[in-house]
Amino acid sequence: MNTETTPERTEELLAAILKTQKKTARRAGITTFAHALLILVLLAVIAGGIFIAPRVMEIADRAKNVLGEAETLIAEVREISGNTGTMVENANTVISEAGAMIEQNTGAVTEAVQKLNGVDFEKLNEAIRNLNDAVAPLGALARNLP
Repeated sequence: MNTETTPERTEELLAAILKTQKKTARRAGITTFAHALLILVLLAVIAGGIFIAPRVMEIADRAKNVLGEAETLIAEVREISGNTGTMVENANTVISEAGAMIEQNTGAVTEAVQKLNGVDFEKLNEAIRNLNDAVAPLGALARNLP
């Protein structure tokens, strides 16, 4: 083997070493950037767990409370709707009783109207005038008495 190196051969070897070194440096830079990016992602995930998880738990607790209140409201609405049925039945009873009372009184009102229609108002007015004519002299006589 030839251990002697010529200047051209040295120059070639140095150029090859320089090219390899540049590739190695470039790959090291890319690897470093990837590691830094991975560390940032991990930090973001950890920070999210630290800061976001309590918020999520708080929202879940609020949702649970709202659900409990909704269940209470639903129970109250069911109770009210049960009472509404009773109120409707009572209103129906009152209406039917009022209808029966109207039917009972309709006969009496009809009878009274018929009696009023049977009155001869001309004869009644004439009788009142005759009574007034008869009482007028008595009134004059009573005024003249001491």
